[in-house]
Amino acid sequence: MNQKLSRRALLQSSAAVMGAAGLPAVQAAPSPFKPTWDSLVGGYRTPDWFRDAKFGIWAHWSAQCVPEAGDWYARQMYMQGNWQYDHHVKNYGHPTQVGFMEMNNRWKAENWDPEALMDLYAKAGAKYFVSLANHHDNFDAYDSKYHPWNSVRVGPKKDIVGTWAKVARAKGLRFGVSNHSAHAWHWFQTAYGYDAEGPLAGQRYDAFKLTKADGKGKWWEGLDPQDLYTGRNMVMHYYNASMAWHGGKLEAVLNAKEIPPEWRAGIVEDVERGQRAGIEPLPWQTDTCIGDWHYNRGVFEGHHYKSAASIIHRLVDIVSKNGNLLLSIPLRGDGTIDADERKVLDGLGEWMGCNGEAIHGTRPWRSFGEGPTQIGGGMFSENQVKDFTDQDIRFTTKAGALYAIGLAWPKSGVMRIASLAQDSALAPGLIERVEAVGSTDSLSFKRTPQGLEVKLPEGLA
Repeated sequence: MNQKLSRRALLQSSAAVMGAAGLPAVQAAPSPFKPTWDSLVGGYRTPDWFRDAKFGIWAHWSAQCVPEAGDWYARQMYMQGNWQYDHHVKNYGHPTQVGFMEMNNRWKAENWDPEALMDLYAKAGAKYFVSLANHHDNFDAYDSKYHPWNSVRVGPKKDIVGTWAKVARAKGLRFGVSNHSAHAWHWFQTAYGYDAEGPLAGQRYDAFKLTKADGKGKWWEGLDPQDLYTGRNMVMHYYNASMAWHGGKLEAVLNAKEIPPEWRAGIVEDVERGQRAGIEPLPWQTDTCIGDWHYNRGVFEGHHYKSAASIIHRLVDIVSKNGNLLLSIPLRGDGTIDADERKVLDGLGEWMGCNGEAIHGTRPWRSFGEGPTQIGGGMFSENQVKDFTDQDIRFTTKAGALYAIGLAWPKSGVMRIASLAQDSALAPGLIERVEAVGSTDSLSFKRTPQGLEVKLPEGLA
């Protein structure tokens, strides 16, 4: 049994199993799919490319990034008493006169360099990229045939999604889009309201009164504001289309949230801003952001982004449990990232450049890991995460190798892995060699009833 360690105590063992027991085999799905859960669950298998990728980056970018005031701006700027309402009145005017519609016009993406950004994302270890196509504000960030409120006709005058897709594929990344229109019918209801108090109390906000005729002579002439403020068939369509596009091979991945357990085999579950407590039998994904979903200057100025180290810890834990991480890096309205975001990406790239082989293309082991720090709780549980200790270790496997990833550096310089102890039921075989990832040099180790004890080389931390 050979083993390998790197800068975060990455161990590799060539005697471990390739995946956790009970994981379904990935097979070609039958065609055509029908719009029933029996058809979707019975025929879908998560494609290997997604299971191998492990890490993706998301541009959650739209006109809501223009005010640089964070999430759900288009809704909450119409809610008197909310800080985003105050921000809007101070910087743009009262929503009776200047509504969110104006932010679509101010979104210019004038400094956007998608090629340079995609290079950063790829260097950070991302194997797929997701572009926001339509958020709750019902604005299409592409050359839409469905309605004229889109980024080609308004604002940037560019096909944002189409450009991202072309660049991502040219850089070797898989490409996807996110659509958030499920909330569109009620999300903008606040735009039809009014102040409850103050000098403009009772006067309706812009969405209540503006019509297509009001646009004459203005930048939105010909557009109707009432078009802006406003299941299974889709899944079936994408699965069947994917097979048609790829010679009968199903390559599509659709993510959805809070899927009942009996349906999870038919679509990849997404756990927003949360993680799972143990190895899931089916592939899943966490989506989270380093800060607010839409760009927030206050998060940058206060240096409140997640650190590269904390993101790496989340990624390692997620991958050990059969999951993927989709990480949003918010862009400013002009299409740029700030210095702190660049620092996070550089930190991810440095770690993944050294240790990526223990992430990409791996599968769960018989156990996701060991140690006192437990993570889980499902949706929106990420703030419950505590700091890891030097006893916290996560496992992945690939090509007959076992990777043991230490989540904190032991002060003693010795990494003890209890799961690989002498006579362990998890690893009964002989351990012949231990190496650090990226090196062929053998490390000093001994196997005791308490665990596999590996002497870490100096300067590796």
